[in-house]
Amino acid sequence: MPEKNFTLPNKLEIEKRYESYRPAFNEILEKIENLLKQKINLPSNPTYKARIKSFPSYYKKILRQKAKESSESNELVTLTDMIGIRVICAFVEDLALVEKQVVESFDVKEIERKGAEQSFKEFGYESVHILISIPESCLPESGISPELRKNLVCEIQVRTILQDAWAEVEHELIYKSEFNPFDKPLRRKLASINASLTLADIIFQEIRDYQKKLQTELGARRSSFYEKADEFSEEMLGQSHHQAA
Repeated sequence: MPEKNFTLPNKLEIEKRYESYRPAFNEILEKIENLLKQKINLPSNPTYKARIKSFPSYYKKILRQKAKESSESNELVTLTDMIGIRVICAFVEDLALVEKQVVESFDVKEIERKGAEQSFKEFGYESVHILISIPESCLPESGISPELRKNLVCEIQVRTILQDAWAEVEHELIYKSEFNPFDKPLRRKLASINASLTLADIIFQEIRDYQKKLQTELGARRSSFYEKADEFSEEMLGQSHHQAA
């Protein structure tokens, strides 16, 4: 909450300042997304969702977190999630691969695993959030002040398809509507849905692992068959040469 007798920052001025940076933010976002597509290599191609934070969401957040700073500075107040890209994977095993490849390819500032500490009774979404510095190659030639260049980051969120589906619904049902956490019947239903989606992710991964095991065994059988066929062919050719002699 703003301090007592504190004048709220001028919304129109902040919006004008924020929107003036939007073309530069869009350029950065497009370049980082293209770079991610080059660097991330998975058996199943992930889906990418990129977005610039809307001004209403931005303004609401700076009022809650940095109201004083936003009123005293002519520079844009930076948030860690102003520029965001979501990498949506098919399987649970892909999450660690994406995280590893992002760490190897970018200057990582922070990694947060949302939902990792939740008990089975809770219904918050799971997601890996990786904050990266903006690579020099992704910065626009103009439109970004030196101070903003220094503070600006991009948030990369890594989720499975089902984790992303849950997060989208949760955002509408809970975050936007300021859902009452003490409504026990609804808490139970939401926890059940979340548990079902988590279980589905686990089962999909088990099926994927089983497919890989079968493919490995089938590959080994093929190799063994071809080796025996080669040995048989060589033996037959040897007998033919011997008879001809």
